[in-house]
Amino acid sequence: MDRNKIKMISNNNCIFYYFLNENGEWMRIPNSSVLSRKEYMQVVLQEKIRDILKAIADGYNMGNRGVDIFFEGTNQEYYIIQSAIEEFFPEENIVCTQKSTKIAVVGKVGSGKTVLIEEVNNYMGSMFEMTCMDSYIVYQEKGSNCVWYELHGMDIDQESVKDTKQTIYHLIEEGITVFLYCIFSSKIESIEKNIILQIKEEHPEIVVLVVLTASICKEDGGYAENLSRELKNVKVIPVLARELKTKYGVISSYGVDNVAKAIFGGTRVG
Repeated sequence: MDRNKIKMISNNNCIFYYFLNENGEWMRIPNSSVLSRKEYMQVVLQEKIRDILKAIADGYNMGNRGVDIFFEGTNQEYYIIQSAIEEFFPEENIVCTQKSTKIAVVGKVGSGKTVLIEEVNNYMGSMFEMTCMDSYIVYQEKGSNCVWYELHGMDIDQESVKDTKQTIYHLIEEGITVFLYCIFSSKIESIEKNIILQIKEEHPEIVVLVVLTASICKEDGGYAENLSRELKNVKVIPVLARELKTKYGVISSYGVDNVAKAIFGGTRVG
């Protein structure tokens, strides 16, 4: 018989749990599960991992078939899980596999998506190959567990917004783990806010980030904080991905490391 399967998604000290049902569909764990308790979901993983693994071993190893855990989170968290399995549950037939980080990058035409992707990957030391699809560009490094999907730039009209949302939900079905929305100026349209909030509210397992891609000075952090409050505490990161030459001098780039940390926990993926 097939092994039992559990998916764990870590997002800012919140852990979301899914199980694979008989139809091959990932389902959120029921409220009757021990893992649905707040103490197992809103935790620092390192502090609770032994209890989490025990709950998985006790409640989800039906028929003693073994448990496969598919984990989405930082490399550091993955190593915490692996170490705990080896130390505390060597006989329980639990196997943990780190799943891909899949990042959808969305924004209006000219919002700085391509430059941001390139500079984050330069910072991470990644060399990605590009594949052009109908509605997005795929960036993937051979042997890496990270994939970027850059959606074509959105215009603020009904048809373009509709097409963008359809692509986003297609990628959600494909298992994206990060939704990153780029804003080039300090102006954000109400339709953009609605898209961001809809993803945040409908899919709490997805890391939702907003990047201000043309923040010339670090003082833009004040605007970022205000926007974060408007977006119900979505993380907003001011960035100048590449240095900017002006007639007054050169403005140094900054903030790319903060984007990488928000996505990967600051560790190299792959």
